[in-house]
Amino acid sequence: MNRRDLDEQAGAAHWILEWRVEADSPLCAPCIEPVSMVAGNNSGYSYHVTIGSDVARLARFPGAINTFVDLEPGPHNYRLEFDNSTPPGTFAYFIDDELIEQGPAEGVYPTADAAFVWGFSNSQPELSTARWDYVYFGEPIPEPIPTVSEWGAVLMALLFVTTGALTFRRRGRTAR
Repeated sequence: MNRRDLDEQAGAAHWILEWRVEADSPLCAPCIEPVSMVAGNNSGYSYHVTIGSDVARLARFPGAINTFVDLEPGPHNYRLEFDNSTPPGTFAYFIDDELIEQGPAEGVYPTADAAFVWGFSNSQPELSTARWDYVYFGEPIPEPIPTVSEWGAVLMALLFVTTGALTFRRRGRTAR
């Protein structure tokens, strides 16, 4: 298991945790928990995502509120988003950019005592070889602002020159 403390990101207005992973064993407690991602803090609330080859489970604590999602074989992108702009904030859970669940958060996340833990926790490691592509956390990456390519700029310049030439040509005819 891997751990990342989040004290330097405490109180961010918007925060995401995103990862891509493929699990190759089914989810079956208590013997196998192929892939886990847990985001929590010392205040007692956490978001625990458990991923098998055929199903993903989001468990929110306290209260052990569970959401199960059937999965197709292969790697999937998972994302937890937190909007802390108005405390206690909201959370949203996505798989492959499809919104699975959203609602009020248990509190602002991350806090100064927050961390997340990821990896595989399997009592029979020979049954699982999960493949992780990446883990990203922090402020959401802003959407790029569309810009004009070099060829677009050339075409726009030609359009302006042509429009200008036609305008001057018409003015020249009406002035005579």
